[in-house]
Amino acid sequence: MEGMQPPPPLPGDRPGARRPRRLGALGVLVLVICLVVLAGIVWTAWLLLAPKLTHGGGGGAKSAGPLEIRPVTSTKPGACPSGGPGVTGDDSGTTACFRLGAGMTVTKVAEARAQQGTGGWQIEVGLNPQDATRFAALTRKYQHHRLALVTGGKVLSAPTVFEPIVGGRVQIAGNFTGDEAKEIARSLGG
Repeated sequence: MEGMQPPPPLPGDRPGARRPRRLGALGVLVLVICLVVLAGIVWTAWLLLAPKLTHGGGGGAKSAGPLEIRPVTSTKPGACPSGGPGVTGDDSGTTACFRLGAGMTVTKVAEARAQQGTGGWQIEVGLNPQDATRFAALTRKYQHHRLALVTGGKVLSAPTVFEPIVGGRVQIAGNFTGDEAKEIARSLGG
């Protein structure tokens, strides 16, 4: 084809350099599909990993339900009968059926974390001021008795109260492994 000349060079063009190609409609469509697929993969990964990351980081974990603190009236070895009275839980490493009295429901756990103390793993729980006042009254009333921590229809722990607990800081010591203490802290919302 005579008389056809290449287009004039653009400012900044180097001699012999190739010009970038423009994306056609099909190329744009492929690029958009790739970006949508990538976004879907990232979103799915986030949904799968976010609970593990927040549990490990000590924040954002969802509680299995409200935290109830109730006095233990009796325990029997083994799980509670279905539909019968009592709440099943762990009692010093064995499954037990706890009969519980009326106690209190915590409106919001301010903080719950597992930590290793001198006697083993323990859970430290922080209560808001309103719950701390009610908890102090409950521990005065049930001094030298067991109080069960119940959430999601299960007894998480049932420690003995040795003295009234004031100030809203609760330490739950027991025969916990590190994993058990961390799981309880997560269940409490920590």
